[in-house]
Amino acid sequence: MHADEDNQRRGRGRPRRFAAPGEQDHLSIEAPLGSLSPTAQAMLAAGRRILAERGYRALTLEAVAFEAGASKSSLVAHFGSRVGFLGMLFDSLLHDGSVQLGEDLAARPVGSIAVEEYIAMVADLYGDVETGRAFHEIAANALADEALRQRIGELFDWYRDITASRMSTCAGSEALSRQELWTLASLFSAVEDGLALQRSMDPDGFNARPAFDLFGRLMALHFADCARRSGDPG
Repeated sequence: MHADEDNQRRGRGRPRRFAAPGEQDHLSIEAPLGSLSPTAQAMLAAGRRILAERGYRALTLEAVAFEAGASKSSLVAHFGSRVGFLGMLFDSLLHDGSVQLGEDLAARPVGSIAVEEYIAMVADLYGDVETGRAFHEIAANALADEALRQRIGELFDWYRDITASRMSTCAGSEALSRQELWTLASLFSAVEDGLALQRSMDPDGFNARPAFDLFGRLMALHFADCARRSGDPG
């Protein structure tokens, strides 16, 4: 990768807009939601309940604060604004599952995980229909809200970086450049989010797992082809 691309990657990280006074301004991939204060956790749980029961339009600061048994000023003190709260809520939906996945991968020797096994592990994160619906409802409404769209766009960029980093520990990944892994992470994001959306629409009739498994096999073939070409002097 060129030096400017390396510098761009090092400049990336969890977005720091909408920092909340007295509360960490983002979720860490190493720490579960329990690392947030009890008040912040209660507010996020309240937001998830409101979203599930009354929909996105009901997610006002006043409604969340009331549901959490707190004041609006306390919510603002923790999250900075409605956009800050919604960005954190969106980030929290799959966060603890992602933390656990990171711990599971860290316990394995580098290169011992086949890419199709990694994709199967990620597929397990998308098993909860309510979580999938909340994820897509916030994302869809963010399209019409420039500030929230920017915030969630930055989160997606961060998610792609995390996926590329984790894929770099898979067997055969040494044949791919960091940019190639990041491109695959972009494709993987589209696949997993699209399959999760289909399952959210039809939880009883649509089984996403065969498609995840097929995608894993296709990625394994791509890894193998890259390895073959990297070793071919012609």
